[in-house]
Amino acid sequence: MPFWVGLLFGQGKQVGFVLASQGEWKWASNGNPKVQVGEPVLEHGTARATGKARLTVGILDGTVKSFECPANCVASIEGFRDSADPSLRSRLMAVGKTFFSQKETLPVYAMSRGASAAQFQQAVLPLKDGQVQFAAALVRLDAGNYKIRLRQLQKNGATYNGDLTWDPPNAVSAMVSGVSPGAYELTVDSSEGIRMGAASVVVAMLPTAAKLQGELEDARRLIAAWPAETDPAAVRNFLNALILDLAQRSQ
Repeated sequence: MPFWVGLLFGQGKQVGFVLASQGEWKWASNGNPKVQVGEPVLEHGTARATGKARLTVGILDGTVKSFECPANCVASIEGFRDSADPSLRSRLMAVGKTFFSQKETLPVYAMSRGASAAQFQQAVLPLKDGQVQFAAALVRLDAGNYKIRLRQLQKNGATYNGDLTWDPPNAVSAMVSGVSPGAYELTVDSSEGIRMGAASVVVAMLPTAAKLQGELEDARRLIAAWPAETDPAAVRNFLNALILDLAQRSQ
């Protein structure tokens, strides 16, 4: 029986969810099932690793617990702080549920950096009259002409293309015909066809976009308090999970 099924039968209290897992981790209960990224973690849950491994768990109080295993070892997950904000716990639980149920829809790439000095990040992109504003996602990109693509993540995988003349702060938007609110993979290519970078984004109508971007920035401040040695994959997975969750309120 999968470890998370214990939640349905009252076998424990959820205290977090798995953000990243490297190596061979198995839960020390219910037949030793393999630890899965995104699945709920119960209070006093115990995972065992064989060989070198790394495990990162997002706790519902906004902290993370990381376990570095040089060889065979055990990771025990305790509860969250009693002072944890109930509204924060509720939001993080919702993010975790969305991540676990929809993680297969997320694109796979190691980093959100592209060619040369380009740098992309997860963001909420405002949409108005068919124009999408890209400034929040394109942290660093040389001025010029680019080909953009938005691929749906939560529906049928439809793609929408456009031409972007990028020259911030004056020119930061492009017409993308047919695009609607939701979660997308944004990719940007140079006019010569060189991939500049990619990131998971939410497209949302104004003024909803501003509210959702504010929630994303709150999450970044939360992450800033995590230990510097936190697995980058855990940070990326958390932000991508949040993107999927925010997309459900982007209409």
